[in-house]
Amino acid sequence: MNQEAIRKMKLARKYQKEAIMELVPEAVRGNVENIDRELKEIMMKCLVSGGKDLMQAFMSESADQPPAEDGRQTTKVKKVEIG
Repeated sequence: MNQEAIRKMKLARKYQKEAIMELVPEAVRGNVENIDRELKEIMMKCLVSGGKDLMQAFMSESADQPPAEDGRQTTKVKKVEIG
């Protein structure tokens, strides 16, 4: 997408938010804005902490496993006869 299209989409989102806020009674608008701000903070904290946890899990798994030769690992399998 080019920069002009992205700019127009951001502007449309801004106008959409303003239109929705006009539907909310004036006495409640401040509360809605606070809730919006707090939800954004919660989302950012979840994404950042979740990203850290995933990265630590990924890094610890790769450190625990020795590199395999030829990308294959051989294991012995017990043969079971079904009669």
